[in-house]
Amino acid sequence: MRRTLSIICYVVAGMFLCGEMLIAFLGSGIAPEGAWDMKLGMVGLMLGLALVPLGVGALVSRGRRLREVGITLFTAAIVAAVEFAMIAYLMMMPDTGKLFPPGMMGTFDAIGFGLANLLAIGGLGWWLMRRVAAAAAE
Repeated sequence: MRRTLSIICYVVAGMFLCGEMLIAFLGSGIAPEGAWDMKLGMVGLMLGLALVPLGVGALVSRGRRLREVGITLFTAAIVAAVEFAMIAYLMMMPDTGKLFPPGMMGTFDAIGFGLANLLAIGGLGWWLMRRVAAAAAE
């Protein structure tokens, strides 16, 4: 029962993390130009929502908790990268651009902030996975 609850919590946390990473790629479509406080607030809110089930899953889990947290972070980063790549591909197709409302084509324009966020969360997940694996090998 504990294992099932921890897996459910990790899945929910991964979904929130994917949403947070996609929000990080959003730019002028969600916030006025230069309104970084609004953007950081939305990213922080989604990150806070992800930390609750991630923490509950780690508390309920038995075994290598940090490794499981790392797997969740790394998997969420991979899924968010694939989602963003698919959205970018759709936005670059000339025929698909006609289906979107005017002005929506420039929504995902905070590439630098989104990539930094994606690499930070994915890198932290990779580090946690490798750290626990290296400690277990010793």
